[in-house]
Amino acid sequence: MDIHAEKLILIEELVKTQDINIIKQIKKLFHKSTEEIVGYQLNGKEITKQQLIAQIENADTRINNGVFITQQEIEKESENW
Repeated sequence: MDIHAEKLILIEELVKTQDINIIKQIKKLFHKSTEEIVGYQLNGKEITKQQLIAQIENADTRINNGVFITQQEIEKESENW
């Protein structure tokens, strides 16, 4: 079967389905293919390159604004755990 026939079969199945979860999964597959996955969160959720860059930029901003905890502060706090 060629790609055109496969696409037609997929379109037919998509039109017939009433399951919104299948539609969401297909959309997610198409969306994923354009985003580079560079890691995973502890809960298993994917992290894209764009998300990672945004997190790094946010961290840089916080550091530049003095919004951070030093290692010494963390060590002192951990003594009370």
